[in-house]
Amino acid sequence: MTPTLAPSCAWHFPTGVLQPLDHTLYQRQPGVLTLTEGHLPDPATLTTWANENHIRAIFNPAEQTTTWLHPIHIRPCEPEDAPQAAGVVEQVFTDYGFTWDDSDYFQDLNKLPGSYPDGFWVAEQDGRIVGVGGLELHRSPFPDPGQLIQMDQETRIGGTQGELVRLYVLASARRQGIARHLCECIMNEARHRQCHALEIWSDKLFQEAHQLYERLGAQRIGERICPDPDQSPEWGYLLPLNPA
Repeated sequence: MTPTLAPSCAWHFPTGVLQPLDHTLYQRQPGVLTLTEGHLPDPATLTTWANENHIRAIFNPAEQTTTWLHPIHIRPCEPEDAPQAAGVVEQVFTDYGFTWDDSDYFQDLNKLPGSYPDGFWVAEQDGRIVGVGGLELHRSPFPDPGQLIQMDQETRIGGTQGELVRLYVLASARRQGIARHLCECIMNEARHRQCHALEIWSDKLFQEAHQLYERLGAQRIGERICPDPDQSPEWGYLLPLNPA
């Protein structure tokens, strides 16, 4: 069954042809629809419809293929993405003059995506990875909502069930909404996992990221020293996850 183009130049899809499904990490992403039957017309003809409805991609499970309707592809990280994904973090560290070495602080990047079983995403543009971000759930909810607490000898934010981690975008790809789309994927997956709030820890120099977190509804709770090689000061945010 194929969608039809009405005289108003609007696409009309028969009920059930395109659905937002949650069977996989990929299908749960905001802006991804699953084709449940039939065929799509030429993707180029769907661009206006996709933009108006904030649709980024259509997944065909029968063929295991994705039709991208947006030039920036946000998708779950695959093992073969690991070198490029780690390279994004390294480049941002280099841009800011931070230390990059083989210390434990960076070991998670050598095992992507397995080091983040709750979800890790990449943003791809023109065939290269330009942004990354992940979700790490707590083993159990943290107590004392909205307060700085000590957990395993580390300062954390109470009342959270997980953390938004490793959000980085290359300087050349910023101001295109990539960081926001990555955040939306992470937040959507956290909601699916029954999380009500996430914590975010961000270097005090990342002012644009802080502005984004606050636009998403995050509240600055306090500060700590990051366990990175530079012992950098960080702001801590509490991000409530209101229903989508």
